[in-house]
Amino acid sequence: MDTFTCRIGKIEFAKGDRKPYDPVAIVECLFYDPNDQQYRKAGITPDLVKERAKFLIGKHVDIDHILPFQDPQSFKGYIIDVWTDDEGKAYCKFAVFDPQVAEYLKNNQVGVSAEWLKAVQNGKVVDVFPYGLAICINSTPKMTDAKILNFAPIAMANAKPPSSKEHGHKTKPSKYKDVPDELFADRANWKFPCDTPARVKAALVYISKLFNHPTYNKMYSREEWQYLWNFAVKRALELGIGHKYSPNNPLDRGMPESLKKKCDGYDSSKPN
Repeated sequence: MDTFTCRIGKIEFAKGDRKPYDPVAIVECLFYDPNDQQYRKAGITPDLVKERAKFLIGKHVDIDHILPFQDPQSFKGYIIDVWTDDEGKAYCKFAVFDPQVAEYLKNNQVGVSAEWLKAVQNGKVVDVFPYGLAICINSTPKMTDAKILNFAPIAMANAKPPSSKEHGHKTKPSKYKDVPDELFADRANWKFPCDTPARVKAALVYISKLFNHPTYNKMYSREEWQYLWNFAVKRALELGIGHKYSPNNPLDRGMPESLKKKCDGYDSSKPN
């Protein structure tokens, strides 16, 4: 595994009342620069990053070592967005949920590191996978625009029902006339019926394929994809099909803990 220094661009701190799982800080950073010598020497190219960077979404953010005040089991935060620009640079935003960690970010010098797995064949890097981010304590921050802003506290918005889409059906298709309305994962567009085991399995396959497709993944927002996945997994469990949890699947990682615990292969003692 290779570790690289990120450049923090902005830190926003929430003010006012907040619920326990509203973020207390949002951190934006540059985690890949094709002109950075550390990445060039590692053989990690813009094309590989563009293809794989999205798998950072939903990953937990860790700390490179435990702070004196820190409960090692507390939830620090997770990555909420990833994007690239025309220059091939990749950025991410992560939410911090632990108030003590947020306060430490506010008052101390910190940095962020990105960890990458590499597949090498005949001396050439042929594939990469973003393993995660870690907050680096007592390091010199590479920060361009650190500031405190008063943003409205937001819930951990990792799932929301889809809105009406141009690609959707305006009315329920006749072939699904016998499917109860409440058993459509996407009720706004009459898609992904989940009334039978076969249709639930099909929904899981298609949601996964579309989510991971570079073009079709724009059909829904990240939060909407998560809602569709959660719905289909819940139905799989209700119908006795079961679901095998995969830590490499960002949609699985984005599920609520209560749902993860019902899935085969989920180990709550390991970071996911």
